[in-house]
Amino acid sequence: MASLRSIVLICFTWTIKCYLCNGQCSAVELLFMPPRPCPVNQYCLTSIVQRGGARKIFKRCVDRVTCEQEWYDQTSDKTVCQTYDGTSGAPQDLSCQFCCTTDACNPKAFKPADRTLYRP
Repeated sequence: MASLRSIVLICFTWTIKCYLCNGQCSAVELLFMPPRPCPVNQYCLTSIVQRGGARKIFKRCVDRVTCEQEWYDQTSDKTVCQTYDGTSGAPQDLSCQFCCTTDACNPKAFKPADRTLYRP
């Protein structure tokens, strides 16, 4: 009797809601826009750039590869990003990306909670 082998392929998909901006975030987007759904299997990426006392914030949905490159590989080990405080002014120059994985994990100008940050 021939043996029967079966292969089970399990694919996980998810959709999360992120706070998003059209390009650089405006004050209205940061304060009043509700989170919106990202495409399937994407994460929330918040980019914060401070130069000369000015702060620019960008929010978008990204895939796993972008999340790993821009957050985990390039930013996650920078002390200035680990200690970033969005409630203070913009006293030092920095460029930080934060990729998080749960609904509404990237509010306003804040760093996402550590428990929500992407880990490979």
